[in-house]
Amino acid sequence: MPVEELVSELSGVISGLSHIFRLNEQELFFIDVSSAAESTLIVIRRPSQLGWQSILNVGMCYSFTNLRPGKLYQSTPDEVDVLVATSKTNVNPTKYDDYKLASNASLHHLISFKGLVTSVDAVLQLFGLDESVELALAAIAGVTSCPQLRLGDQVVVHDAHWAPAARRLTACGRTRVDLLNRQASAAACDQDSALHLLHRLALPPAALDWYRRTERELADAVPHRT
Repeated sequence: MPVEELVSELSGVISGLSHIFRLNEQELFFIDVSSAAESTLIVIRRPSQLGWQSILNVGMCYSFTNLRPGKLYQSTPDEVDVLVATSKTNVNPTKYDDYKLASNASLHHLISFKGLVTSVDAVLQLFGLDESVELALAAIAGVTSCPQLRLGDQVVVHDAHWAPAARRLTACGRTRVDLLNRQASAAACDQDSALHLLHRLALPPAALDWYRRTERELADAVPHRT
């Protein structure tokens, strides 16, 4: 059986850094590293390396060594080439001016936003920011290290999908939410909650609107029952 050759070194700017995902008994996170030539996704899943997620910084340059080629969604139409950290992988900061971000047109619909939490729907993980933008975290809350937000929190949302008409930011696997004013624990996902149902059935973001609309219609109907 041939031995798979490692990528000895990869250097570039971290353009994306996910929360830590909990998948069955395994935890992992993703790093998107951009250079002038391309954008590369790195998967970190070794327990001893999960701590890197809290010390790496988006927008800074790093060098990664001894990475193994791999694939996500292998043998499906959504197959993605990635690099996977090995037991020999090291990460070190490098000079910022050595690299430029790759131009990736497929990511132009993702934006970052800094604001104040002005409303909270903890059941559906919907939050108001600056009384003008809605933030939907259902896709990552309860299954990642995404923090539980509270009224008055100051947050930075990295790489969320922006819907101008609805003025909504919707989180995806690439999204990261940083709290600026306090330390917070990860959002919980109770097995009897609507959030757990959304994850279990793999419902799309539009299901949030359906759930909220149905909940209101039922609430309005209750007083009129005879």
